[in-house]
Amino acid sequence: MLADVVHLLVCPVCGGDLALDERAVRCGTGHAFDVARQGYVSLLTGSRAPGTADSADMVAAR
Repeated sequence: MLADVVHLLVCPVCGGDLALDERAVRCGTGHAFDVARQGYVSLLTGSRAPGTADSADMVAAR
């Protein structure tokens, strides 16, 4: 399934085209995203997903 749609994806870091490797999706500049055993790939970058914690403004509003 991933092989059918990888041509529609772009690298979230550099915007380059992605290609499916054995166990990863990679762009031409070397950014890589591991394919999970279940067959999906997460293109999130950074240490936490956006919107998963309260911002300082949200805490102050309480």
